[in-house]
Amino acid sequence: MSRRAGSALAVAVIEGLRRTHEQFVKTHPDGKRVGLLPLNPVQLIGLENAIDLLCEYVDTLTPEGGG
Repeated sequence: MSRRAGSALAVAVIEGLRRTHEQFVKTHPDGKRVGLLPLNPVQLIGLENAIDLLCEYVDTLTPEGGG
């Protein structure tokens, strides 16, 4: 797997976690924690930072050959 594909997969997983959190909050307005949801503010900030860092990392990669 290429580094770009691996980074894209990581971003997709992190964005999926964030979307799951957002859907949970919409469907559980009482804010009661069930399992790992809802995420706390520090976790949400960490997800955003991880996405930003991965995007910056991808921008530093040299283009892959093959077209």
